[in-house]
Amino acid sequence: MKGQEGKVAIVTGGTSGFGLAISRAFVREGINVLIFARGKTADLKRIKEGLSREGEGRVICRALDITAEGAAEKMVDLAVEKFGMVDIVVNNAGAARRIEVPYFDFPLEKFSEYMLDQFKQFAVVPVQLSIAAAKVMAKKYAKVGYDEAGLPKDTGCIIYNLSQSALQPIRDDLLAYSAAKRAALSTVETLAGVLGRYNIRVNAIAPGYANTAGPRKFYDRFPNIRSDIDRHTPLKPSFMDPSAIVPAVEYLVNDRYVNGVVISIDGGWHLRFDRYFNETI
Repeated sequence: MKGQEGKVAIVTGGTSGFGLAISRAFVREGINVLIFARGKTADLKRIKEGLSREGEGRVICRALDITAEGAAEKMVDLAVEKFGMVDIVVNNAGAARRIEVPYFDFPLEKFSEYMLDQFKQFAVVPVQLSIAAAKVMAKKYAKVGYDEAGLPKDTGCIIYNLSQSALQPIRDDLLAYSAAKRAALSTVETLAGVLGRYNIRVNAIAPGYANTAGPRKFYDRFPNIRSDIDRHTPLKPSFMDPSAIVPAVEYLVNDRYVNGVVISIDGGWHLRFDRYFNETI
């Protein structure tokens, strides 16, 4: 991420998994990072201290429920207060709510609860944060001018973590989660079209399955699902270390012309490829 030193990034859900990997990469490249997540103060302090030793970027960690009223404004206001600007936003926070029983056995009011919760986390909140940040970004990036190749000299960058598991294929346990993530995909495309005129790019990554505590716990309970994931992932491992997404994030941050795209980072799992005559090499 050459040339990004001193920029300011907001990362939601930046204390674990993909968000922590992204935050660590930013700090190592001299990007100042504001991390917002649910968690105990002691845990956030420990994470901040650890990240601060990773590089030159300054780190601020705050406990904040991103779905709370006014949370988006609070995140952006703190970034401006501490650093005077927002350059990068990573919408990463959120947890899946799974339906692990037959639909006919699931209370109807629970469907409503799950759907509203997941749309709030993955569609509503990222839009609020993206627009709140874009209002600040536009003051800087709308007037950057163009280089000899006709490209903006610099751009703001908004990234969504969409999760490949929510996009392809559809799974019955992820009814609410998938619906919300697909709605988020629509907001990525719409915001890319609206904010591009201000030289603010909006893109997404779609990681595969993470080798972290939460997924391990779930797939240990359902080895049949783990087996299906293994079967359909051409590149191994089927469950990726969160740091595997960093090169794609670096590319999106460095670029100045990619807008409204989704980068799949899942070892080809989304292909749903079946081998019948090539089981041995």
